[in-house]
Amino acid sequence: MRNSSNVPFIAPIDAGPGNDPPFPYNQQSGGVPVYDLTVKAVRDAWVNECAKVTSPEGGFDGCMIDRWTRTPFKGVPAGYTKEGIQNWTDGRDAATSQLADWAKHTGTYLVGEGDAVNALSDPGYGQQGSGSLTRQLQLAKNGQGLLASYKPKSIGDAFETQVAKFLIGAGEGHYFGAGSWTVSATEREGVTWHEEYGLPLGRPLADATVDSNRVYTRRFAFGTNVTYNAAKNAGTIEWGTAPSV
Repeated sequence: MRNSSNVPFIAPIDAGPGNDPPFPYNQQSGGVPVYDLTVKAVRDAWVNECAKVTSPEGGFDGCMIDRWTRTPFKGVPAGYTKEGIQNWTDGRDAATSQLADWAKHTGTYLVGEGDAVNALSDPGYGQQGSGSLTRQLQLAKNGQGLLASYKPKSIGDAFETQVAKFLIGAGEGHYFGAGSWTVSATEREGVTWHEEYGLPLGRPLADATVDSNRVYTRRFAFGTNVTYNAAKNAGTIEWGTAPSV
């Protein structure tokens, strides 16, 4: 996308210099070039990227579209107008609708935002307190999946609380990431296999219950009991025993 002076638009990024390791797009004058979604051919090419990776040759089951509803504009940059920005926004919405319709028609698993996707991604799940659980419970009610990521460098009680909260709200197609996300920080972590991932759980015996003090509880088939205090954002897990084979 270019402005009225034919200068390419570079979208500012959320995290500034100093990331370790640095994001590749930090080397492009502090941002990334933006697709001109006012052009139908560009929208078609964007949608076709998902078609490519989910083809038999591509080998993937679905696509995740990050920042589904985000705009790269902060105010009205030089060389642009409010009308021009609105045209781009309309193009973005047309592209996402086109992708959602295609995914539904082909049965492709789509992760994004809104009612038209199979699942939502919540990279800040471990940082947002009880709000993430409220959202997760609604997703489960809607029959939508979730990709949750925990807060970077979480260990001990902090990590247990995030797992407990997730288990309280977990429905079909809900997954707790084996690695953290950057959330609002700049740290980068590799994938860590936590001990909790291998402990016995079993299917939930029922949906979670909540009392007047906003304390949620849920039991699982292998005897695991989970508690989450939404008022204090604190959770505990009493792990059960896997059945003998």
